[in-house]
Amino acid sequence: YAHGYLVPLFALFLLWRRRAMLAVVKPHHSWWGVLLVLVGAALRVAAAYLYFDWLDAASLLPCLAGVCILLGGWAALRWAWPAIAFLLFMIPLPFRIETAFGQRLQSISTLASTYTLQALGLPALSEGNTIVLPGGVIGVAEACSGLSMLTTFFALATAVALVIRRPWLDKGVVLLSAAPIAVAANVTRIVATALAQEWFGRETAHHVF
Repeated sequence: YAHGYLVPLFALFLLWRRRAMLAVVKPHHSWWGVLLVLVGAALRVAAAYLYFDWLDAASLLPCLAGVCILLGGWAALRWAWPAIAFLLFMIPLPFRIETAFGQRLQSISTLASTYTLQALGLPALSEGNTIVLPGGVIGVAEACSGLSMLTTFFALATAVALVIRRPWLDKGVVLLSAAPIAVAANVTRIVATALAQEWFGRETAHHVF
């Protein structure tokens, strides 16, 4: 989740890019914002009671939306909502979802990498999340599942979709492309590591990875 540090910066850029929306509408206070702030506070209390860290972090979003409505009315929320929603990408996935996706991506990455190596002429064999090669084995561990790549590419694809002026269908294609691109990038990394191990040894393969 190294991209998380860039998410607030891009959110600020979105606010600046949409600043014309505030110029044509006179902001006014609305006490409806208090309701959203209370929702955020309730989420924090629930997170503490349930020991659910993700819910604690996500409570920031309704609080920010409530502050926007409280200080500038619904016009301020229409201006700020894409930036507030984008902040979701700086919050790590819940542990159960992360584990489920990570295990599935591990399996996909292992099988796809093994098939690619076989297509390149190497006698590769997958055993669980391990690729057996003549020069040794390569373990596709949880850190190699590609989940971090997937979340980064989804954040990047969403950012692109928010700033480009294209039909909604084109934006949808950009968003959907994040998953196959992330998987392909991870498979390329694993295959490059395997080739480096076969040609130059394990130490070189480690540096390539």
